[in-house]
Amino acid sequence: MTLFAGVDVGTGGARCLIVDERGRRVAAAEHAWRYRTNEHGLTDLEPGDALAAVAAALSDAVSRCDAGAIAAIGVCSQRSGVALLDAEGAPILVGPNADGRAVAQGIEQQRVHGERIYRINGRLPAMLYLPARLAWMRENAPDDAARVAHALSLADWVVYELTGIAATERTQAAELLVYEIAADAWSEELLEALGVSHSVLPEVRAVGDAVGDVRASASERFGIPAGIPVVSGGADTQAAALAMGVRDAGDAIVVAGNTMIAEVVTADATADPAGRLWRSPHPMTGRWVREAHCGEAGALLSWLGGVLATDVNALAAEAETGVPGAGGVVFVDPRPSDIGNFPLVRRAALSFPAPVLALGRPRADVLRAVFEGVAFGARAGLEWLGEHRSLALAGGVARSGVVAAALAGSGEEPVRVAVEPASSALGAAIVSASAHHGGVESATEAMHDRGHDVAPRAADGYPAHYAAWREHAALETGTLRIGDLM
Repeated sequence: MTLFAGVDVGTGGARCLIVDERGRRVAAAEHAWRYRTNEHGLTDLEPGDALAAVAAALSDAVSRCDAGAIAAIGVCSQRSGVALLDAEGAPILVGPNADGRAVAQGIEQQRVHGERIYRINGRLPAMLYLPARLAWMRENAPDDAARVAHALSLADWVVYELTGIAATERTQAAELLVYEIAADAWSEELLEALGVSHSVLPEVRAVGDAVGDVRASASERFGIPAGIPVVSGGADTQAAALAMGVRDAGDAIVVAGNTMIAEVVTADATADPAGRLWRSPHPMTGRWVREAHCGEAGALLSWLGGVLATDVNALAAEAETGVPGAGGVVFVDPRPSDIGNFPLVRRAALSFPAPVLALGRPRADVLRAVFEGVAFGARAGLEWLGEHRSLALAGGVARSGVVAAALAGSGEEPVRVAVEPASSALGAAIVSASAHHGGVESATEAMHDRGHDVAPRAADGYPAHYAAWREHAALETGTLRIGDLM
Protein backbone atom coordinates (compact mmCIF):
# COMPACT_ATOMS: atom_id res chain seq x y z
CA MET A 1 0.00 0.00 0.00
CA THR A 2 1.34 3.43 -1.00
CA LEU A 3 0.89 6.22 1.55
CA PHE A 4 0.98 10.02 1.39
CA ALA A 5 1.42 12.49 4.24
CA GLY A 6 -0.20 15.91 4.48
CA VAL A 7 1.02 18.47 7.03
CA ASP A 8 -1.11 21.50 7.89
CA VAL A 9 0.71 24.36 9.64
CA GLY A 10 -2.45 25.91 11.03
CA THR A 11 -3.43 28.78 13.26
CA GLY A 12 -3.49 26.76 16.47
CA GLY A 13 -0.82 24.17 15.76
CA ALA A 14 0.41 21.51 13.36
CA ARG A 15 -1.50 18.50 12.04
CA CYS A 16 -0.29 15.50 10.07
CA LEU A 17 -2.64 13.19 8.19
CA ILE A 18 -1.42 10.05 6.43
CA VAL A 19 -3.68 8.52 3.80
CA ASP A 20 -3.55 5.78 1.20
CA GLU A 21 -3.75 6.29 -2.56
CA ARG A 22 -7.57 6.55 -2.33
CA GLY A 23 -7.43 9.27 0.34
CA ARG A 24 -8.48 6.98 3.21
CA ARG A 25 -7.13 7.91 6.65
CA VAL A 26 -4.36 5.62 7.92
CA ALA A 27 -2.89 7.69 10.74
CA ALA A 28 -3.06 11.22 12.14
CA ALA A 29 -1.65 13.39 14.90
CA GLU A 30 -1.71 17.04 15.91
CA HIS A 31 0.19 19.25 18.32
CA ALA A 32 -0.82 22.71 19.45
CA TRP A 33 1.40 25.72 20.05
CA ARG A 34 1.08 29.07 21.77
CA TYR A 35 1.95 32.44 20.34
CA ARG A 36 4.25 34.73 22.28
CA THR A 37 4.16 38.47 22.88
CA ASN A 38 7.57 39.94 22.06
CA GLU A 39 9.37 42.96 23.47
CA HIS A 40 7.33 45.25 21.20
CA GLY A 41 4.04 43.83 22.50
CA LEU A 42 3.47 42.08 19.16
CA THR A 43 2.48 38.53 18.29
CA ASP A 44 5.25 36.16 17.21
CA LEU A 45 5.41 32.43 16.67
CA GLU A 46 8.54 31.16 18.40
CA PRO A 47 10.37 29.26 15.61
CA GLY A 48 11.63 26.44 17.82
CA ASP A 49 8.17 25.82 19.28
CA ALA A 50 6.58 25.80 15.82
CA LEU A 51 9.07 23.36 14.35
CA ALA A 52 8.86 21.17 17.44
CA ALA A 53 5.07 20.96 16.99
CA VAL A 54 5.47 20.06 13.30
CA ALA A 55 8.08 17.44 14.19
CA ALA A 56 5.86 15.97 16.91
CA ALA A 57 2.82 15.76 14.61
CA LEU A 58 4.86 14.21 11.78
CA SER A 59 6.75 11.71 13.91
CA ASP A 60 3.65 10.68 15.88
CA ALA A 61 1.63 10.04 12.72
CA VAL A 62 4.51 8.24 10.99
CA SER A 63 5.00 5.99 14.02
CA ARG A 64 1.45 4.72 13.56
CA CYS A 65 1.92 3.41 10.02
CA ASP A 66 4.49 1.75 7.75
CA ALA A 67 6.96 4.60 7.31
CA GLY A 68 8.60 2.82 4.39
CA ALA A 69 5.34 3.04 2.42
CA ILE A 70 5.23 6.87 2.49
CA ALA A 71 5.81 8.03 -1.08
CA ALA A 72 5.65 11.82 -0.56
CA ILE A 73 4.87 14.57 1.93
CA GLY A 74 2.85 17.73 1.19
CA VAL A 75 2.84 20.80 3.43
CA CYS A 76 0.14 23.49 3.50
CA SER A 77 -0.32 26.36 5.93
CA GLN A 78 -2.35 29.31 7.17
CA ARG A 79 -2.47 32.22 4.77
CA SER A 80 -0.57 35.52 5.15
CA GLY A 81 1.82 34.04 7.71
CA VAL A 82 5.45 34.66 6.76
CA ALA A 83 8.88 33.41 7.80
CA LEU A 84 11.86 35.68 7.20
CA LEU A 85 15.18 33.82 7.17
CA ASP A 86 18.83 34.82 6.90
CA ALA A 87 21.26 33.45 4.31
CA GLU A 88 21.95 30.38 6.46
CA GLY A 89 18.25 29.69 6.87
CA ALA A 90 18.03 30.84 10.48
CA PRO A 91 14.69 32.51 11.33
CA ILE A 92 14.72 36.26 11.85
CA LEU A 93 10.95 36.58 12.19
CA VAL A 94 8.12 34.07 12.05
CA GLY A 95 4.95 36.13 11.84
CA PRO A 96 1.62 34.25 11.89
CA ASN A 97 -1.61 35.54 10.40
CA ALA A 98 -2.34 37.13 13.79
CA ASP A 99 0.77 39.33 13.56
CA GLY A 100 -0.46 42.92 13.74
CA ARG A 101 2.87 44.74 13.80
CA ALA A 102 2.53 46.38 10.39
CA VAL A 103 -0.86 48.11 10.65
CA ALA A 104 0.56 51.61 10.15
CA GLN A 105 2.89 50.57 7.32
CA GLY A 106 0.14 48.57 5.63
CA ILE A 107 -2.36 51.42 5.80
CA GLU A 108 0.17 53.73 4.16
CA GLN A 109 0.96 51.18 1.43
CA GLN A 110 -2.77 50.73 0.82
CA ARG A 111 -3.40 54.49 0.75
CA VAL A 112 -0.76 54.96 -1.96
CA HIS A 113 -0.91 51.67 -3.85
CA GLY A 114 -4.22 50.03 -2.90
CA GLU A 115 -5.76 50.13 -6.38
CA ARG A 116 -2.58 48.72 -7.92
CA ILE A 117 -2.28 45.95 -5.33
CA TYR A 118 -5.87 44.85 -5.81
CA ARG A 119 -5.70 45.01 -9.61
CA ILE A 120 -2.57 42.87 -9.81
CA ASN A 121 -2.62 40.66 -6.74
CA GLY A 122 -6.32 40.52 -5.94
CA ARG A 123 -6.12 40.99 -2.18
CA LEU A 124 -6.08 43.53 0.61
CA PRO A 125 -5.65 44.78 3.34
CA ALA A 126 -1.94 45.36 2.84
CA MET A 127 -1.21 45.32 6.58
CA LEU A 128 -1.55 41.51 6.66
CA TYR A 129 1.21 40.77 4.19
CA LEU A 130 4.95 40.56 3.58
CA PRO A 131 5.65 44.07 2.17
CA ALA A 132 4.15 45.83 5.20
CA ARG A 133 6.05 43.58 7.60
CA LEU A 134 9.30 44.26 5.76
CA ALA A 135 8.55 47.99 5.95
CA TRP A 136 7.95 47.67 9.71
CA MET A 137 11.24 45.84 10.08
CA ARG A 138 13.16 48.46 8.10
CA GLU A 139 11.78 51.14 10.44
CA ASN A 140 12.09 49.26 13.74
CA ALA A 141 14.82 46.64 13.29
CA PRO A 142 16.99 47.80 10.34
CA ASP A 143 19.85 45.42 11.12
CA ASP A 144 17.46 42.46 10.98
CA ALA A 145 15.89 43.80 7.79
CA ALA A 146 19.31 43.88 6.12
CA ARG A 147 19.82 40.18 6.95
CA VAL A 148 16.63 38.90 5.27
CA ALA A 149 17.58 36.47 2.50
CA HIS A 150 14.39 34.39 2.21
CA ALA A 151 10.71 35.35 2.57
CA LEU A 152 8.52 32.25 2.73
CA SER A 153 5.03 31.20 3.68
CA LEU A 154 4.91 29.08 6.82
CA ALA A 155 4.34 25.95 4.72
CA ASP A 156 7.29 26.73 2.48
CA TRP A 157 9.42 27.41 5.56
CA VAL A 158 8.69 23.87 6.78
CA VAL A 159 9.50 22.54 3.30
CA TYR A 160 12.78 24.48 3.48
CA GLU A 161 13.56 22.92 6.87
CA LEU A 162 12.89 19.46 5.44
CA THR A 163 14.76 19.86 2.14
CA GLY A 164 17.08 22.89 2.38
CA ILE A 165 15.41 24.38 -0.72
CA ALA A 166 13.37 27.61 -0.88
CA ALA A 167 10.43 27.19 -3.26
CA THR A 168 6.69 27.78 -3.43
CA GLU A 169 3.66 27.31 -5.70
CA ARG A 170 0.98 29.63 -7.05
CA THR A 171 -1.48 29.72 -4.12
CA GLN A 172 1.14 30.62 -1.49
CA ALA A 173 3.03 32.92 -3.87
CA ALA A 174 -0.12 35.04 -4.08
CA GLU A 175 -0.11 35.36 -0.26
CA LEU A 176 3.14 37.36 -0.40
CA LEU A 177 1.20 40.21 -2.11
CA VAL A 178 3.76 40.79 -4.91
CA TYR A 179 2.49 38.06 -7.25
CA GLU A 180 0.46 38.77 -10.40
CA ILE A 181 -2.22 36.14 -10.16
CA ALA A 182 -3.47 36.36 -13.76
CA ALA A 183 0.04 35.94 -15.19
CA ASP A 184 1.28 33.43 -12.58
CA ALA A 185 4.51 35.37 -12.03
CA TRP A 186 6.13 37.76 -9.58
CA SER A 187 5.02 41.31 -10.35
CA GLU A 188 7.90 43.67 -11.05
CA GLU A 189 5.46 46.56 -10.68
CA LEU A 190 4.47 45.56 -7.14
CA LEU A 191 8.02 44.64 -6.16
CA GLU A 192 9.17 48.15 -7.02
CA ALA A 193 6.14 49.92 -5.56
CA LEU A 194 6.20 48.03 -2.24
CA GLY A 195 9.96 47.91 -1.74
CA VAL A 196 10.46 44.14 -1.93
CA SER A 197 13.64 42.70 -3.43
CA HIS A 198 13.16 39.90 -5.93
CA SER A 199 16.19 38.19 -4.36
CA VAL A 200 14.29 37.24 -1.19
CA LEU A 201 11.47 35.47 -3.05
CA PRO A 202 11.40 31.71 -3.63
CA GLU A 203 11.26 29.95 -6.96
CA VAL A 204 7.67 29.21 -8.04
CA ARG A 205 7.18 25.53 -8.90
CA ALA A 206 4.22 23.91 -10.60
CA VAL A 207 1.66 22.60 -8.11
CA GLY A 208 2.54 19.00 -7.34
CA ASP A 209 6.22 19.22 -8.32
CA ALA A 210 8.53 17.95 -5.59
CA VAL A 211 10.78 20.63 -4.10
CA GLY A 212 13.35 18.11 -2.89
CA ASP A 213 13.80 15.09 -0.64
CA VAL A 214 13.89 14.94 3.15
CA ARG A 215 17.56 15.48 4.03
CA ALA A 216 19.41 13.44 6.62
CA SER A 217 19.54 16.21 9.22
CA ALA A 218 15.80 16.78 8.90
CA SER A 219 15.13 13.04 9.11
CA GLU A 220 16.59 12.96 12.58
CA ARG A 221 14.96 16.21 13.69
CA PHE A 222 11.47 15.42 12.39
CA GLY A 223 11.48 11.70 13.03
CA ILE A 224 10.78 10.68 9.44
CA PRO A 225 12.79 8.66 6.91
CA ALA A 226 15.27 10.53 4.71
CA GLY A 227 14.79 10.60 0.95
CA ILE A 228 10.99 11.10 0.86
CA PRO A 229 9.98 13.72 -1.75
CA VAL A 230 8.47 16.89 -0.25
CA VAL A 231 5.90 19.04 -2.07
CA SER A 232 4.59 22.56 -1.41
CA GLY A 233 0.96 21.80 -0.60
CA GLY A 234 -0.37 25.35 -0.89
CA ALA A 235 -2.60 27.68 1.09
CA ASP A 236 -4.86 25.91 3.58
CA THR A 237 -8.16 27.14 2.11
CA GLN A 238 -7.31 25.94 -1.40
CA ALA A 239 -5.96 22.68 0.03
CA ALA A 240 -9.28 22.12 1.79
CA ALA A 241 -11.11 22.81 -1.48
CA LEU A 242 -9.06 20.10 -3.20
CA ALA A 243 -9.83 17.74 -0.34
CA MET A 244 -13.54 18.18 -1.08
CA GLY A 245 -13.11 17.89 -4.86
CA VAL A 246 -13.97 21.57 -5.41
CA ARG A 247 -12.21 22.13 -8.72
CA ASP A 248 -14.60 23.12 -11.53
CA ALA A 249 -16.04 26.54 -12.33
CA GLY A 250 -19.12 27.13 -10.18
CA ASP A 251 -18.07 24.76 -7.38
CA ALA A 252 -18.25 26.56 -4.03
CA ILE A 253 -17.00 25.76 -0.55
CA VAL A 254 -17.13 27.24 2.92
CA VAL A 255 -13.96 26.46 4.88
CA ALA A 256 -14.88 27.10 8.50
CA GLY A 257 -11.70 26.81 10.53
CA ASN A 258 -10.50 29.35 13.07
CA THR A 259 -11.42 31.93 10.45
CA MET A 260 -14.02 31.32 7.76
CA ILE A 261 -13.69 31.73 4.00
CA ALA A 262 -16.34 31.19 1.34
CA GLU A 263 -15.00 30.68 -2.17
CA VAL A 264 -16.18 29.75 -5.64
CA VAL A 265 -14.04 28.41 -8.49
CA THR A 266 -13.82 30.58 -11.63
CA ALA A 267 -12.35 30.09 -15.09
CA ASP A 268 -10.63 33.49 -15.08
CA ALA A 269 -9.06 35.99 -12.68
CA THR A 270 -11.62 38.75 -13.25
CA ALA A 271 -11.77 41.26 -10.41
CA ASP A 272 -14.82 41.82 -8.24
CA PRO A 273 -16.30 45.10 -9.54
CA ALA A 274 -17.32 46.05 -5.99
CA GLY A 275 -13.79 45.43 -4.70
CA ARG A 276 -15.07 43.40 -1.74
CA LEU A 277 -13.67 39.96 -2.61
CA TRP A 278 -10.27 38.34 -2.83
CA ARG A 279 -9.12 36.78 -6.09
CA SER A 280 -6.72 33.88 -5.65
CA PRO A 281 -5.19 31.11 -7.72
CA HIS A 282 -6.75 27.67 -7.52
CA PRO A 283 -4.17 24.85 -7.23
CA MET A 284 -5.07 23.70 -10.74
CA THR A 285 -3.61 25.72 -13.60
CA GLY A 286 -6.09 27.87 -15.49
CA ARG A 287 -8.50 28.17 -12.56
CA TRP A 288 -8.92 30.78 -9.86
CA VAL A 289 -11.25 31.45 -6.95
CA ARG A 290 -13.28 34.42 -5.73
CA GLU A 291 -13.32 34.55 -1.95
CA ALA A 292 -15.34 36.24 0.77
CA HIS A 293 -13.69 36.67 4.17
CA CYS A 294 -16.49 35.82 6.60
CA GLY A 295 -14.77 36.48 9.94
CA GLU A 296 -13.92 34.17 12.81
CA ALA A 297 -15.63 30.83 13.35
CA GLY A 298 -13.56 28.25 15.22
CA ALA A 299 -11.68 30.95 17.12
CA LEU A 300 -14.99 32.38 18.33
CA LEU A 301 -16.28 28.98 19.43
CA SER A 302 -12.99 28.15 21.18
CA TRP A 303 -13.21 31.46 23.06
CA LEU A 304 -16.79 30.68 24.06
CA GLY A 305 -15.76 27.23 25.26
CA GLY A 306 -13.04 28.82 27.38
CA VAL A 307 -15.47 31.29 28.91
CA LEU A 308 -17.92 28.50 29.74
CA ALA A 309 -15.14 26.12 30.81
CA THR A 310 -16.27 23.39 28.45
CA ASP A 311 -15.16 21.67 25.27
CA VAL A 312 -16.27 23.06 21.89
CA ASN A 313 -17.63 19.64 20.93
CA ALA A 314 -19.78 19.70 24.07
CA LEU A 315 -21.06 23.16 23.10
CA ALA A 316 -21.94 21.86 19.64
CA ALA A 317 -23.77 18.88 21.11
CA GLU A 318 -25.77 21.10 23.47
CA ALA A 319 -26.60 23.49 20.62
CA GLU A 320 -28.13 20.52 18.76
CA THR A 321 -30.77 20.28 21.49
CA GLY A 322 -31.95 23.84 20.89
CA VAL A 323 -34.78 24.62 18.49
CA PRO A 324 -34.08 25.78 14.91
CA GLY A 325 -34.07 29.55 14.94
CA ALA A 326 -33.05 29.45 18.62
CA GLY A 327 -36.47 30.69 19.72
CA GLY A 328 -35.79 34.14 18.35
CA VAL A 329 -32.28 34.57 19.83
CA VAL A 330 -29.97 36.06 17.19
CA PHE A 331 -26.17 36.19 17.24
CA VAL A 332 -24.27 38.40 14.79
CA ASP A 333 -20.50 38.37 14.61
CA PRO A 334 -19.08 36.31 11.72
CA ARG A 335 -20.11 38.06 8.51
CA PRO A 336 -18.39 39.01 5.26
CA SER A 337 -15.93 41.90 5.36
CA ASP A 338 -15.10 44.29 2.54
CA ILE A 339 -11.41 43.48 2.11
CA GLY A 340 -10.72 46.94 0.69
CA ASN A 341 -12.09 48.55 3.85
CA PHE A 342 -11.39 45.83 6.38
CA PRO A 343 -12.78 46.15 9.93
CA LEU A 344 -10.17 46.58 12.65
CA VAL A 345 -12.65 46.68 15.55
CA ARG A 346 -16.32 45.80 15.54
CA ARG A 347 -19.06 44.77 17.94
CA ALA A 348 -20.75 41.41 18.13
CA ALA A 349 -24.47 41.33 18.96
CA LEU A 350 -26.56 38.80 20.86
CA SER A 351 -30.26 39.73 20.74
CA PHE A 352 -33.14 38.18 22.67
CA PRO A 353 -36.88 38.35 22.05
CA ALA A 354 -38.64 40.83 24.31
CA PRO A 355 -39.57 40.76 27.08
CA VAL A 356 -36.34 38.95 27.95
CA LEU A 357 -37.37 37.75 31.39
CA ALA A 358 -40.80 36.49 30.35
CA LEU A 359 -39.58 34.80 27.17
CA GLY A 360 -36.03 34.01 28.20
CA ARG A 361 -34.53 31.13 26.29
CA PRO A 362 -32.60 28.17 27.73
CA ARG A 363 -28.83 27.94 27.34
CA ALA A 364 -29.18 25.43 24.48
CA ASP A 365 -31.01 28.04 22.39
CA VAL A 366 -28.39 30.68 23.13
CA LEU A 367 -25.66 28.28 22.03
CA ARG A 368 -27.68 27.32 18.95
CA ALA A 369 -27.97 31.00 18.05
CA VAL A 370 -24.16 31.28 18.09
CA PHE A 371 -23.66 28.26 15.83
CA GLU A 372 -26.46 29.40 13.51
CA GLY A 373 -24.85 32.86 13.43
CA VAL A 374 -21.65 31.28 12.09
CA ALA A 375 -23.64 29.54 9.33
CA PHE A 376 -25.54 32.72 8.46
CA GLY A 377 -22.26 34.64 8.20
CA ALA A 378 -21.07 32.07 5.67
CA ARG A 379 -24.35 32.29 3.75
CA ALA A 380 -23.98 36.08 3.51
CA GLY A 381 -20.47 35.56 2.09
CA LEU A 382 -21.81 33.13 -0.50
CA GLU A 383 -24.33 35.75 -1.58
CA TRP A 384 -21.45 38.17 -2.18
CA LEU A 385 -19.82 35.54 -4.40
CA GLY A 386 -22.85 35.19 -6.64
CA GLU A 387 -24.22 32.06 -8.26
CA HIS A 388 -22.70 28.64 -7.70
CA ARG A 389 -23.72 25.18 -8.82
CA SER A 390 -22.68 23.09 -5.78
CA LEU A 391 -21.68 23.75 -2.19
CA ALA A 392 -19.30 21.95 0.17
CA LEU A 393 -18.49 22.60 3.84
CA ALA A 394 -15.14 21.79 5.44
CA GLY A 395 -13.01 22.78 8.43
CA GLY A 396 -13.32 21.96 12.11
CA VAL A 397 -16.63 23.82 12.47
CA ALA A 398 -18.12 21.57 9.76
CA ARG A 399 -18.51 18.91 12.45
CA SER A 400 -21.39 20.94 13.93
CA GLY A 401 -24.72 19.60 12.75
CA VAL A 402 -26.31 22.98 13.52
CA VAL A 403 -23.91 24.84 11.22
CA ALA A 404 -24.50 22.37 8.37
CA ALA A 405 -28.29 22.46 8.80
CA ALA A 406 -28.43 26.26 9.02
CA LEU A 407 -26.15 26.68 6.01
CA ALA A 408 -28.26 24.31 3.91
CA GLY A 409 -31.57 25.70 5.15
CA SER A 410 -30.71 29.37 4.76
CA GLY A 411 -29.92 28.90 1.08
CA GLU A 412 -32.43 26.14 0.46
CA GLU A 413 -29.75 23.97 -1.15
CA PRO A 414 -27.98 20.73 -0.21
CA VAL A 415 -24.54 20.97 1.35
CA ARG A 416 -21.86 18.28 1.03
CA VAL A 417 -20.14 18.14 4.43
CA ALA A 418 -16.62 16.84 4.98
CA VAL A 419 -16.21 13.47 6.66
CA GLU A 420 -12.44 13.85 7.12
CA PRO A 421 -11.98 16.61 9.72
CA ALA A 422 -8.40 17.44 8.64
CA SER A 423 -9.43 18.75 5.21
CA SER A 424 -6.42 21.02 4.63
CA ALA A 425 -3.98 18.24 5.53
CA LEU A 426 -5.85 15.90 3.15
CA GLY A 427 -5.52 18.49 0.40
CA ALA A 428 -1.77 18.72 1.01
CA ALA A 429 -1.55 14.91 0.81
CA ILE A 430 -3.49 14.97 -2.48
CA VAL A 431 -1.01 17.50 -3.93
CA SER A 432 1.88 15.28 -2.79
CA ALA A 433 0.29 12.35 -4.66
CA SER A 434 0.24 14.19 -7.99
CA ALA A 435 3.19 12.26 -9.44
CA HIS A 436 1.68 8.94 -8.36
CA HIS A 437 -1.69 9.67 -9.98
CA GLY A 438 -0.46 11.55 -13.05
CA GLY A 439 -1.37 15.11 -12.03
CA VAL A 440 -3.22 17.15 -9.43
CA GLU A 441 -6.60 16.71 -11.13
CA SER A 442 -6.29 12.92 -11.26
CA ALA A 443 -5.07 12.79 -7.67
CA THR A 444 -8.03 14.92 -6.58
CA GLU A 445 -10.50 12.69 -8.40
CA ALA A 446 -9.03 9.58 -6.80
CA MET A 447 -8.53 10.85 -3.27
CA HIS A 448 -11.04 13.58 -2.42
CA ASP A 449 -13.51 13.36 0.45
CA ARG A 450 -16.94 12.42 -0.89
CA GLY A 451 -18.52 13.79 2.30
CA HIS A 452 -22.14 13.36 3.34
CA ASP A 453 -25.07 15.40 2.11
CA VAL A 454 -27.20 17.61 4.35
CA ALA A 455 -30.46 18.66 2.74
CA PRO A 456 -32.52 21.70 3.77
CA ARG A 457 -35.57 20.91 5.89
CA ALA A 458 -38.53 23.16 5.23
CA ALA A 459 -39.86 22.50 8.73
CA ASP A 460 -36.81 24.19 10.26
CA GLY A 461 -37.84 27.54 8.79
CA TYR A 462 -34.28 28.70 8.07
CA PRO A 463 -35.10 31.14 5.25
CA ALA A 464 -37.09 33.22 7.77
CA HIS A 465 -34.43 32.82 10.49
CA TYR A 466 -31.74 33.95 8.07
CA ALA A 467 -33.84 36.96 7.05
CA ALA A 468 -34.10 37.96 10.72
CA TRP A 469 -30.32 37.57 11.08
CA ARG A 470 -29.77 39.80 8.05
CA GLU A 471 -31.91 42.52 9.61
CA HIS A 472 -29.81 42.43 12.77
CA ALA A 473 -26.55 42.37 10.77
CA ALA A 474 -27.66 45.48 8.89
CA LEU A 475 -27.77 47.37 12.21
CA GLU A 476 -23.99 46.98 12.73
CA THR A 477 -22.60 49.95 14.67
CA GLY A 478 -19.34 50.93 16.28
CA THR A 479 -17.12 49.46 13.56
CA LEU A 480 -13.62 50.88 13.06
CA ARG A 481 -12.41 50.26 9.51
CA ILE A 482 -9.17 50.83 7.65
CA GLY A 483 -10.85 53.55 5.62
CA ASP A 484 -11.35 55.56 8.80
CA LEU A 485 -7.56 55.75 9.22
CA MET A 486 -6.59 56.50 5.62
